[in-house]
Amino acid sequence: GTTVAKGIEQEAAKAGREFIGSLTKLPGVDWDAEVNRLSLSSELKEKIKLKLHSYLAEMKKSSSRRS
Repeated sequence: GTTVAKGIEQEAAKAGREFIGSLTKLPGVDWDAEVNRLSLSSELKEKIKLKLHSYLAEMKKSSSRRS
């Protein structure tokens, strides 16, 4: 996550607030299973999966550079 996002999470924690999710960590979700649950054609689902995996790879790479 970005420095700003980490700062928001830290300030929220200082204020006694707890996020349900995270601004800085990717959730452990089976994205293929989530896409498969959609009421779309198989062809469209495969295109979505390819694009989604591309985005996720970029987010993971970006996150590891900031850590």
